[in-house]
Amino acid sequence: MIVAVVQAVLLIAGTIALFVLQRGQDRTLAVTFLLFAGTIVTNVDPLYRWLDPLLGGSNVVTVVSDCLMVAGTSTLLWGVAKAVGAARPWLRNAIVVSCAAVVVVVVVAFSVLDKPATTTTFMLDAGSHPAATVYSIAQTVYLGVALGATGLICVLRLREARTTTDLVGLWVLVLGGVLGVVRMVVVVVMDLAHVTGDLDRMRSSRCRTTSRRPAP
Repeated sequence: MIVAVVQAVLLIAGTIALFVLQRGQDRTLAVTFLLFAGTIVTNVDPLYRWLDPLLGGSNVVTVVSDCLMVAGTSTLLWGVAKAVGAARPWLRNAIVVSCAAVVVVVVVAFSVLDKPATTTTFMLDAGSHPAATVYSIAQTVYLGVALGATGLICVLRLREARTTTDLVGLWVLVLGGVLGVVRMVVVVVMDLAHVTGDLDRMRSSRCRTTSRRPAP
């Protein structure tokens, strides 16, 4: 519990520091860090078990955490696009609309599924319900597509890299995009296997992902 509290304090302090340092500047990085920090903090098991019962004990913290992840991935995509000179109004509008649509689907699916009591393995416990499958796949596909788009944008900018550092940074983002797409496929297969009762395939797919909860 002490480690969890320290982690939360450090993330909050880091977020405040970023907002202060970026005062008067573009704060996309700070907002992205804030959203991901919120996701990480709410996914720390001891904090989750303490916080969720305060909100009704029906895993509301799970849906909050997942929505923060969707929003954080959206700001990451936009931030990368701006950093490499690929930001366009149509891209910004597409990110906002698609992010909002996914959040609506996730919240609606969560509200209608038969939720277990507070659990840190939400999708393992609720994944047999069709609504849980929709809940997981909607956000998983969005995250995979967003990360894949981030990688694609960086591929298209490789020729414009002026230094070795720029080139390495772009390739790291490309790798992250590829891994995001791979994870998307694995989680979708796992979710479909769970809801259809193919538990052997689900366990096999689960071994290929390191997510604490199969639905990010």
